[in-house]
Amino acid sequence: MFFEKYKIKNVSEINIDNYSKKENWSFINYLDTKNITNNKIIEIKFLNPLTDKIPSRAKRKIKENDIIISTVRPNQKHYGIIEDKPTNLLVSTGFTTLRAKENYVLSKYLYYLITQDKVTKKLQTIAEQSTTSYPSIKTSDIENINIELPSIKIQKQIISIINSIEKQVIKLRKINQNLEQHLNVIFNEWYQNYNFYDERNKPYKDNGGNFKSSSLGEIPESWKIEKIGNLPLIITDYVANGSFASLKENVTLYEEPEYAFFIRNTDLKSNKFEKYVDQHSYEFLRKSFLRGNEVIISNVGDVGSVYLCPKLEKPMTLGNNMILIKSDKEKTDINWNYFIYLLFNSSYGQYLIESISGGSVQSKFNKTDFRSLKIVIPSESDLLKFNNFISPFFKYHSELTKEIKDLTSLRDILLPKLMSGEIDVSQIEVE
Repeated sequence: MFFEKYKIKNVSEINIDNYSKKENWSFINYLDTKNITNNKIIEIKFLNPLTDKIPSRAKRKIKENDIIISTVRPNQKHYGIIEDKPTNLLVSTGFTTLRAKENYVLSKYLYYLITQDKVTKKLQTIAEQSTTSYPSIKTSDIENINIELPSIKIQKQIISIINSIEKQVIKLRKINQNLEQHLNVIFNEWYQNYNFYDERNKPYKDNGGNFKSSSLGEIPESWKIEKIGNLPLIITDYVANGSFASLKENVTLYEEPEYAFFIRNTDLKSNKFEKYVDQHSYEFLRKSFLRGNEVIISNVGDVGSVYLCPKLEKPMTLGNNMILIKSDKEKTDINWNYFIYLLFNSSYGQYLIESISGGSVQSKFNKTDFRSLKIVIPSESDLLKFNNFISPFFKYHSELTKEIKDLTSLRDILLPKLMSGEIDVSQIEVE
């Protein structure tokens, strides 16, 4: 396969389209760097220029197939390609924007090239040598990256192969999102509206269930108000393993596979786990081991993100800026994990987290305040019934999550082999 050599700046237009207030847009869709990870958009803010304060960083205008790459902490992978035709979309000046010159390179192919792990690692190395207060790169670091391009025909063939995998991933993610929404509806009906069912399949409210007054309103007679810290739960975090000095001395992080996964918020968001610790570090972090199905809540920065820990093929330990909650098996035979996960995923749970969060620079909360939160606790018999009903949903969700991870890994293995010419695609027909 024949390749032509270029720099990124030779085959793309960079930061070329900026917004002016003179354009008088009636609304703005704004995407900040923290709100996209590994091509997955978390939030786009809708802003009205007449009533909302428009961030000074909201400058770069985005068109269909533009590529955006954050210039801060490249290893966090705040990048993406905007494939759907956007309307009045601005992104932060914290992004470098690339618009492919399609007589040289197709947008999707350029996106694949520039987001390869080897490129991300190279940019992170440059960022760590910067003199700024946090690891960052310049636009010039991106535009001077050397790349090799095959013909447009070969590019189309490679894109076709990868797209077939990505379409299946998107399909499975949508099924999982629907499952999550369904579980949230079930939980809200059961926990907040008390429309859960007894063994005769009749709503508790309509079946003569007795209620009592409490400090949080009327609740079923067999339920109670309790502090989270008094429940049979283990609540811990990374820093529970020792002082900052001892953690620095005993914990080494790796970019390449090692003994155990070091689970971070960014990994849980993207479902890609790329930070590791050696066996000594893992054993030192024994208070925050993960086995799978523990509840993990971000408590610094991205406060209130809630996850159920997946089960991976290596040992796992919790990263920093998150707390871990799980049933204490020495105190109970009941699984509290699903209840806690659904509670803090709900609007009520998010309200509880907001009530204990603070911080002038970045939002955060601590374990002590979390343990002091008072919540309505179901009776053990009601919790068991609820667990029996929802467990199959969580099992299916876990199976789909694993399938998504396997497909994503297959894509990541294939892509560099395809782009290097190691796998011949010349005979593949593209529609």
